[in-house]
Amino acid sequence: MNEVAKPLKNAVRTAALTQKREWTGLACACLLISLFVGCGGTAELGAGPGNSPTVERPSPCQTGRKPCGRSARRLPPLPPDFPKFSYRRYRQAGRGMFLLGLAPRAEKAWLIVFNAQGKPLWWERTSRPILQNQILSDGRIVWARSFRDGYGVNPKMAHEVHGLNGELLGLVRTRGTVTDGHEFHESPSGSYYLDSYSIRDDVDVSRFGGRPHASVADAEIQEVASGGRLLWRWNSRGHIRLAETGRWWHRNVAYNPHIVDGRKTYDAIHINSIDLWGETVVISTRHTDAIYGISREDGRVLWKLGGTPTPKSLRVIGDPYADELFGGQHDARIHRNGLLSVYDDATHRPRRPRAVFYRIDPERRTATFIRQLTDRIVRRSHCCGSVRPFAGGWLVDWGDNPLLTQFNSQGQPVFHMHLAASSYRAVPLPASVSYEEIRQAMINSESVGRPTP
Repeated sequence: MNEVAKPLKNAVRTAALTQKREWTGLACACLLISLFVGCGGTAELGAGPGNSPTVERPSPCQTGRKPCGRSARRLPPLPPDFPKFSYRRYRQAGRGMFLLGLAPRAEKAWLIVFNAQGKPLWWERTSRPILQNQILSDGRIVWARSFRDGYGVNPKMAHEVHGLNGELLGLVRTRGTVTDGHEFHESPSGSYYLDSYSIRDDVDVSRFGGRPHASVADAEIQEVASGGRLLWRWNSRGHIRLAETGRWWHRNVAYNPHIVDGRKTYDAIHINSIDLWGETVVISTRHTDAIYGISREDGRVLWKLGGTPTPKSLRVIGDPYADELFGGQHDARIHRNGLLSVYDDATHRPRRPRAVFYRIDPERRTATFIRQLTDRIVRRSHCCGSVRPFAGGWLVDWGDNPLLTQFNSQGQPVFHMHLAASSYRAVPLPASVSYEEIRQAMINSESVGRPTP
């Protein structure tokens, strides 16, 4: 039985005995659906019983994962300028670690690994702002440079790969385009899926409120080998129509062009996540309010969830917001058995942000609503955010709200973490990287308390 599904049996028994529900929606029979699901409906965190807080591959030594002749056994003290945070636990926390990138100051950022009990285990300061960040399966850390330009338009853009001792080991870039910093997806084969943009000129977008001879940024995905060789690429041109940008033309895109090589360029797609489901590449594009399933074989759009209706749109079953499914969503992740998790920012929507879950069935062309998780503290979200499996439940980063919430598999809150600044995502560490490796890397680090050069 899946470790996230283990509480399912107890949850069914508890549901029969408990009169006061912490979440509502579909009947509890949907507890039997499977996996990460729990009972369908809405889990909202607020006051109530049980919610009171209880206050060239480098060597392991080079990456900081193994001892380098030092015998220290204690973590160093937190630096005086370590970002402030608070942690409140509501229920027993499980085991796990996650990485955050925080930028309390505009000119640089902090990367911090916390455990599920809210303890910092590893930290590093960067010399510039960052966007996506994660620890890879081999223990290296990668983060994207950020030039605060919204998407990849600066030719200096790259993903920096470091050892856990802070040493720069290499750069990863797309080929023939400017790299974007929203996504770096490590595939099971060891290749990397990156996002980028290609600029198309002389496009008439006057019917959307833009210019008759405009430049448009088409979204591009590239699969790059660890050595840098281009393995596969896909471009949104010819697959996602500019009309699918819909309400975002008037909300943002038409009056907010970016300057690229001296040209006013419209960001009509804005890709922000990539995931793999067999031979289907699953992407989230903020400015279409939609998620797409793309054939890796021939580049066709196989299905679409949310946004303006097209012949590829899936039929949504059970979502109370089916008519306005997403609002500038982020971090679409596909799990086993077709379970899709999405952080719905609900940008410019009359509702709260939510972590929302669906069962995707491409053959029947349906997306069945399973549940949603909300937090009463969080009323809006303009950008960013994530929802990931963590410690037997789900870890939600609420985007530009400086707050994390972990929910257990029944949708109950486990902890709150208030932060000094918002983060792009909260990313759990892979199972291949152990607690002791992270701890030892911090002890061994030669850059403790000093910024990365």
